[in-house]
Amino acid sequence: MRTDSAQGWHSQPLEAQWKNSYVLSSPPWCQIDHLDGRWSSARQVAMIHINGMVFRERRWKLGSTSGEPRPKDPSQEVQLAKEPFGRDLEHLLVFIPTEQSYDLWVKENWDGEFEPYGSCVSFWCNYLRKLCRERAQLLKDRQSDASQLKCEAYRYSTLGSILYYFDWSSRGGLIRGSPYVWGVELRHSSNFEIKWRGKSKPPAFSEYVRGLNYLGVHSELLYSGRVNAVGSLAEDGSADRA
Repeated sequence: MRTDSAQGWHSQPLEAQWKNSYVLSSPPWCQIDHLDGRWSSARQVAMIHINGMVFRERRWKLGSTSGEPRPKDPSQEVQLAKEPFGRDLEHLLVFIPTEQSYDLWVKENWDGEFEPYGSCVSFWCNYLRKLCRERAQLLKDRQSDASQLKCEAYRYSTLGSILYYFDWSSRGGLIRGSPYVWGVELRHSSNFEIKWRGKSKPPAFSEYVRGLNYLGVHSELLYSGRVNAVGSLAEDGSADRA
């Protein structure tokens, strides 16, 4: 195994006795193009993020053909960008840090302009609200290929990683992360991916899922929306309600 300061860690896939793979990946932390299939097919997605920058840029580029910059107004961005998720999505979880943690991250890692914390919260709450309302309409219109949906946004008090979870409750799940190291720019951070390939869930995979569940219990709820099979929508959470 060797390291490259510009690209992060390099390694061949490591095969464990449970026939699961643990990979330290070489692409820069922000490159998630290889996850395109996951966005559209996953039933469960969870994101632990600083401000959602990577996801939001990716989502914007999906529907932007002329390369125009993402709007600064979160409500405009929510309405104009194309959705990466398919109709099979059943559960979407988003965790963002507290304002204090966000400010610390900005001071350590960001030069020049940065998005105000309130705009980050506003984007996520309004985005999840929009996603739930669109799914409710699909189900009301008797789109039988659409699933029921639960969306939740939380605010947590620690800051340790940027993580993506895909289908963490079933075989074939994937966890992708970029550890946050104080004083190290994120574009220089190494990535890792853990895939559940065998019959048994790998211990490292289980530990990350345990951490996800812990965050869900010990974080502050910002928004929750649940859409049932007939398209009825129940919403909780008051942050930046439109």
